[in-house]
Amino acid sequence: MKNETKEKILQHGAKLVYKKGFNHTGIGEILKAAKVPKGSFYHYFPSKEDFGLELLDYMAVWAASVGIAAMYDKSFSPLERLKNFFQAYEDNFERMNYTGGCPVGNLCLEMSDQSDPFREKLENILEQMRRGVAKVLEEAVKAREVPEDLSVEATAHFIISAWQGTLLQTKVMKNGESIQVFKRIVFEQLLQNKQPL
Repeated sequence: MKNETKEKILQHGAKLVYKKGFNHTGIGEILKAAKVPKGSFYHYFPSKEDFGLELLDYMAVWAASVGIAAMYDKSFSPLERLKNFFQAYEDNFERMNYTGGCPVGNLCLEMSDQSDPFREKLENILEQMRRGVAKVLEEAVKAREVPEDLSVEATAHFIISAWQGTLLQTKVMKNGESIQVFKRIVFEQLLQNKQPL
């Protein structure tokens, strides 16, 4: 029951923070949405910041769940898996009418200058994203789908940086134009293998 109550606080907190931001979401409204007694919050979280740090882990898993199946579906080649990964997010944002953006990216913008613990955890989450893309790129190099001299780590870093910027623009423009540009540049230029197989 205890873990179930904590899960409810995190689940409803994630939805509210995604919609309103961390600073504009009150503990009271989270507990009201979760239908949890007011005293329960501090039983699980010593402070709102402690709650926020656990929420980051929760939201990172939530965000990753959109494309994780595509990323690891070995019935597709590495490069196809990477394309499918971003396509899963594009489909998700289209369903949401291009609102919301990336939960992790939103919190990077809001909290990185306000809290070092937040910034450090966000940095770790972004590093995990980069490592995931780098792993697939390494496989793509071995499969000769991308140039053999591709700088895997730097390219993964660039792709995640470009993706976060793409989602920021998508949130502002309320259409998929920036995502289409991202896909063209990444898959038709940056990762295009011009060497004979």
